Amino acid sequence: MDLEKCTIFYTDDDEGDLFFFKAADGEISSDLQITTSINGEALTAQPNNPPPTPDIILLDLNIPGKKRFEIVRGLRN
Repeated sequence: MDLEKCTIFYTDDDEGDLFFFKAADGEISSDLQITTSINGEALTAQPNNPPPTPDIILLDLNIPGKKRFEIVRGLRN
């Protein structure tokens, strides 16, 4: 996998963290594609509605709503 051209799904309920992650994206590569969401429900729905298909999924395990392990199980299915 070419990490400079990969697709990352990033989920965090802290808008400040999302901002910093997106800002870092611009410093890494212009070909890096970031899809963000603020809750687990949005994250678990995203892979079922491509494009894009994620190469990497980053998940804040302390987000409110769905239990974190339910989210991971949903993504694995």
